[in-house]
Amino acid sequence: MGQSQFLKRRVYSKVEDREKLKERLKRGYCQMAEINLKLAQEGLPADREAYQYF
Repeated sequence: MGQSQFLKRRVYSKVEDREKLKERLKRGYCQMAEINLKLAQEGLPADREAYQYF
């Protein structure tokens, strides 16, 4: 394998790894969005109650 072919494979590998990482991050953020929404909805009544005292 020549140097050119080696570099080409390395570049493709890096691009592929980056795309996989982006997909994993996207899935993780979507999962966390559901959790964060539930936490925010649970905390909203408590925030409103606390606000009444200030």
